[in-house]
Amino acid sequence: MMEKMMPHQTSESGADGLKEVPVKKLRRVLECKCGVDIGGKFTKVKVQTKDGKVGEATVATFKKTDSMPIPERVDGLVASTVKAIKQACEMGGIKISEIQALGFGAPGARDPKTKTFRMPNAIGRDESGKPAEVDFEGPLKKALVSEGLIPTAVVRGGNDCDIAAASESFGELKVLQEGRGEVKALTGRQERIFILLGTGIGIGVADKDGINEGATGKMEGGHIEVATTLDELRCGCGKHRAGSVCAEAASSTTGMENIAKILTKKAINGGATTDVEALLVEMQKWNRKKLGDDIDAGERQSLQTSISTVDKILEAIRAGTGKDAVSLLDGVVFDSSIIDGMTEGEKANAIAVDTMELSGEHFGRYLSQMVTARNPAEIIIGGGGSNLFRHGEAITNPFWRGMARELSIDPFGAVSDTRIQAVVGGKENLGINGGMKQAQLEYERGS
Repeated sequence: MMEKMMPHQTSESGADGLKEVPVKKLRRVLECKCGVDIGGKFTKVKVQTKDGKVGEATVATFKKTDSMPIPERVDGLVASTVKAIKQACEMGGIKISEIQALGFGAPGARDPKTKTFRMPNAIGRDESGKPAEVDFEGPLKKALVSEGLIPTAVVRGGNDCDIAAASESFGELKVLQEGRGEVKALTGRQERIFILLGTGIGIGVADKDGINEGATGKMEGGHIEVATTLDELRCGCGKHRAGSVCAEAASSTTGMENIAKILTKKAINGGATTDVEALLVEMQKWNRKKLGDDIDAGERQSLQTSISTVDKILEAIRAGTGKDAVSLLDGVVFDSSIIDGMTEGEKANAIAVDTMELSGEHFGRYLSQMVTARNPAEIIIGGGGSNLFRHGEAITNPFWRGMARELSIDPFGAVSDTRIQAVVGGKENLGINGGMKQAQLEYERGS
């Protein structure tokens, strides 16, 4: 009679009899997951169970003070995060002990080897002036365990852009370039690059297995250099070479505002002040309106100084002495949304149009380098800057037009293969969605 085989055995015989083969590991079923988005002002949380219970909460993110020791800052950030999680659980009628996997995104860098974070805004810098490297995942999990979280639960954090790249839902997307068609799910070694286009530029990379943090978590995609003819542009990182500039310094919303200042100065020096005057008048309206908002004392002072300065510049322009006031522009607060809003219609402002097109060209060069280097399946553009793509098409939208012109230079075909989309609507929180997805993947893998 044939001997009954065990599940891990085959009928192949070798020198030692039956040959053992590994048993396929079963995927663990996730019953409850939690996503956390730790933002500069607010921490947002969503807790969700497999049977449909959902709890959400938003609380103010802990604010450090300069005199506070680093450990106290970590404790404060942990406390505000735990508070948000507890409120979300209470709102959804879910116990913290039910959470099996928690993922969070935060502005900063995470070292995948040491699992430590560098969060210059939330935690700050150490005595050497470098972003303090701290353990945040450990203290967060310890605090949650004291509130009832099971010790075996997965608690996984990451840079906010990396976490966003892992998201499965991005809200309303506008296709900027078809590529090879819709990417329903990443397969094999296909990558998705998420670009956060805001006051700076951040990137995150993900594949079917989740986020790719690189060797030490120090990817700074916004500081890839691109060719420029605007040598006056400077990046806050301090890096500068003639003929090139960090993409962030030219294509972020801050970069757009800086380009607008450069072109405004050139227009005044060239005597073409009609568009300058129109642009500055709109900026005045916007800045005066913002004074009525709930803003901090520093921003209020900056706006008041800007308004006073623009009054002096306009007075000089109208008196025919505008060139004498050019240097004052450095103290003026420009706003990219106003610049973008002045690019449409028959009365489009020439400085605004040129600003957005030049910024778009720099962004196109940046995307082209990114795509040629990594050959991703898709790129998704999010952040406040993605709203630039809400209106018009490549022909009528100057930022998009400048970008498309640079992307058309595609000697290797990698650019045309990539599907490029922008988030233009919806209320999806990518930190929460991506955090949930990353935590789920690691839970199912048994991490």
